[in-house]
Amino acid sequence: MKTLFKTLFILIGVAVIAAFACLYIVCSSERVMQNVLMSSTNKFLEGMTVRDLVIKNQVCDLPRKFTFEDVSLKLEQGEETYAMSFRAVQISEVMSLICSGKGAVLQLKDGSVKASTFRLDGLDVKIVSKSMQKWGGGVSVKEAESNGFQVRDIDAKTVITSKDAAISGINGDSYKGKVMGNAHVYFMPSVRYVADVKFEGLDTAEMEDVNLSLFSQVRGRIYGAIEVQGHAGGLENIHMNVGLNEDGEIQAKALEPLLAYIPKSIQKENIKAAIKDNRRIPVNKAQVKLADQGSETISADIQLKSDDLNLDVNVTVDIIIEGGLKSLLNYSSQISQFMKG
Repeated sequence: MKTLFKTLFILIGVAVIAAFACLYIVCSSERVMQNVLMSSTNKFLEGMTVRDLVIKNQVCDLPRKFTFEDVSLKLEQGEETYAMSFRAVQISEVMSLICSGKGAVLQLKDGSVKASTFRLDGLDVKIVSKSMQKWGGGVSVKEAESNGFQVRDIDAKTVITSKDAAISGINGDSYKGKVMGNAHVYFMPSVRYVADVKFEGLDTAEMEDVNLSLFSQVRGRIYGAIEVQGHAGGLENIHMNVGLNEDGEIQAKALEPLLAYIPKSIQKENIKAAIKDNRRIPVNKAQVKLADQGSETISADIQLKSDDLNLDVNVTVDIIIEGGLKSLLNYSSQISQFMKG
């Protein structure tokens, strides 16, 4: 009987050693791990397809940690492609998920994500999961750009599932000012987003690269809030409230469209004279509220007060945008890229 138990013990030990040896060989094989990662990613992100996954180097530190270096891949969904690269992808504490329930840790280091309408550079992610179906943790981005608009040094919290990603507490620097807010990205049936963002102290002189024709007409710091939603390819709905600080200035020519809404008065003549002299007008209050009224129409509530011109205007106008909001964004993006060369 003792001999039998001894033999079984030896056989179990050999089996365990063999199992770990096989696991180590599998984990050390770049081709095998590429297939495993592609399969698991495709299963987690339903509706998306992983293409061209490349891992230039990998380090297996069983049973605690896997490190994949110089990783690149493409995520495809419909006509949109997301090109991604990371200096390192690290999965650790996998055994604790099984043994203690503390949760596995996934880290993405120094990443880049590029799509047709946005890019992220310097992406770092550290998220934890206790079930492999839901991940949560911190995100930071050195620079993000969408349709020419840039935000730097972003920090946020995120919760990710196979169906969506909730991003909260967004805080970043932009054009000498601050951007704060929350966003929700839905993966199914196609990538869509909803975001509410507040901004303060954005310097219009720094923003001329975004839209020269608009921001060259205004001088000062802007503040406000914006609610947007749409799909990965652009913008579908917008509500915006934007104001200019009290010591700001507006190019008089920018007020020319408002003349049709101002009755014959000294105010109107003052604006005409300022336009003729190509003046910048100091403002005490300048605020615009934009609301999407349809596929090609935006309603704008404009409040403007200037003691310099004895001006006090409060009007509502409908702006027709041929081709809709997406056309406007594409045009702004093209202008931005042209200016950058």
